[in-house]
Amino acid sequence: MTRLYLLILAALAIFSDPSAAFGVAKMGVIKSTSDHLKAESDSTTSVKSSVNAPGSQVDDERTLSAYLSTLDDAIKRSKAVDNVFRVLNLNRASDDLLTNANWVSWEKYVEELFPKNFKDEVLVKTLREHYDDQHILQMLAKAKENPRTKEIATALEKQLINIPLVMLTSWKGRNLGPGHVFKVFPVKDSSQLDDLVRDKKWGFWIKYVDGITPDADKVSRILNPLINRFTTEGVVKTIASDSVVDTKYLEELLLAKWLGDSKTKSKTVDKVRGGVLKAVFPDKLPEKAEDLVARYTAKAVKESRDVDDLFRVLGLNSKLDDLLTHPSLVAWMKRMDDVYSTTDQRSIAMAETLMRYYDDRHLLEMLAKAKKSQSTKEIATEWEFKVKQAIVEQLASWRAQHRHLQSAFHRRSL
Repeated sequence: MTRLYLLILAALAIFSDPSAAFGVAKMGVIKSTSDHLKAESDSTTSVKSSVNAPGSQVDDERTLSAYLSTLDDAIKRSKAVDNVFRVLNLNRASDDLLTNANWVSWEKYVEELFPKNFKDEVLVKTLREHYDDQHILQMLAKAKENPRTKEIATALEKQLINIPLVMLTSWKGRNLGPGHVFKVFPVKDSSQLDDLVRDKKWGFWIKYVDGITPDADKVSRILNPLINRFTTEGVVKTIASDSVVDTKYLEELLLAKWLGDSKTKSKTVDKVRGGVLKAVFPDKLPEKAEDLVARYTAKAVKESRDVDDLFRVLGLNSKLDDLLTHPSLVAWMKRMDDVYSTTDQRSIAMAETLMRYYDDRHLLEMLAKAKKSQSTKEIATEWEFKVKQAIVEQLASWRAQHRHLQSAFHRRSL
């Protein structure tokens, strides 16, 4: 009860006077929590000693009870360390964390609760609960420049850098590969994809699977299981929502899945924007969602085989009435400029592509309508001329073929 009272008092002190937090914690919270946990630790050690004593006839149930008691003690210690870290406002410190007036007291508190050889591990674990690894490394780099904090900063940096190595060694030893994502990140019924991607192990896992299986089909082995568990909409929401989660790797897999190979493209840009994203964000697409569409468009442009292939991927072949004002048309026109060196070549290819997907009447009616708008008048006039020219040439070709067939038939009938 005293411990709870002191914690509440400390919290109130933080809001009324941040500088008072340290005084309150130093007066009671640290000492009370430390004494309480030490008493529990002594009790646990006593039980553990009796269980392990030579010739002891303790049954399995008591052995399990002692183990759980030890585990519970460790959990309580860890929570206490984190609570005091927050009480001392160390979770809101700037880059000079290790020179903060409260850091030394917190460090000593950890030393009281944990064996010396575990101290650095506990310090780093708590830091990682409140700061991302990159930020911690930056703080430690700065602290190493200060003679007073150089030693502890160097030790913590070494501990932090060793974390990936320990994890990677463990995964390698268990023969885990890209298809074992849920063994590394177990999920519950209430789990969200955001929880998985926010896990500090996620970045290490990505580097690990890319390192051991660079050529593996990660769409099938990583993304598809996530989609099966969280749905496509859930994956899209995590990627495109306004959050600070780093989802670049997930996005790359999703765009690769949508784009597929040249024969199995499953999602045109229009279907991504108006279908998948609209289902997730029915009112208005957030900025990150629009950025996702832009990156998908850029990827489609980069990986398309030719202008005709790109025309289909961008969804421009869908018998549109507003083709000339379609947002994806600019990307297609830019690709045309890159492929064809002269205006004449580009215009001929453009007319051939349009006539491949639009019947003549629909095409000419659409262009005639576009000529009435100042924004599309120039391009509509150019396209109309080339389309009509192509139609005339096509008709002339058909007539020539028809005359050739008639002549051949006449010769054979003779």
